[in-house]
Amino acid sequence: ALEATYANLRSGADDDDVWWPPFAGYTLEGEPLEARLRRCGYAFRHVSETYLSTHVEAILDQLALTLYALSTLPPAGVTPIRTLYQGLYELSSSLQGDITPHHIRSASAQHPGLLAGINRLRALDAQGDTGIESDLAWAQAQYTYARNAYMQTGQGHAPRINAGAHTGDAHTWAAQAANEWRTVIGFLDRLRVSA
Repeated sequence: ALEATYANLRSGADDDDVWWPPFAGYTLEGEPLEARLRRCGYAFRHVSETYLSTHVEAILDQLALTLYALSTLPPAGVTPIRTLYQGLYELSSSLQGDITPHHIRSASAQHPGLLAGINRLRALDAQGDTGIESDLAWAQAQYTYARNAYMQTGQGHAPRINAGAHTGDAHTWAAQAANEWRTVIGFLDRLRVSA
């Protein structure tokens, strides 16, 4: 509607700003999604394998930005048309260009979107063991891999780490990964004891 009324909007500068103040992003409070779904009976490793948390976090962040943008929208006639257009364009292009095709609808085997991930999670849970013991064994194997990588990088030997999946220094990655897996093991162990 704005383009139809104001023919020169698209030919404007690409550096036009949006109407909302800087957005800090959205962080889901509390336990990670994998832990929440583990409490609901889904295998932790299956939820991790389907990348559900990555997609849910991206969708939540975009929805939070949209809500933030709408809540900061000035009254009609206050915001310059070019700023209004730029903001609406940014919101819609993020939804149509990233969130919907990649995080919701993607059917790629390497990076399935939320819909395919949910179907995959159901299939994995129907086929495999969803017990806490299996999750613990899996998490301990992940921890051992990260710990071994940390030990190797500390001695100057680079482990075989997929460069596309891990950015930055391999030693730092391995230390962070080992700490994260130690935390997961602690969570799963507490969950097992309380069951």
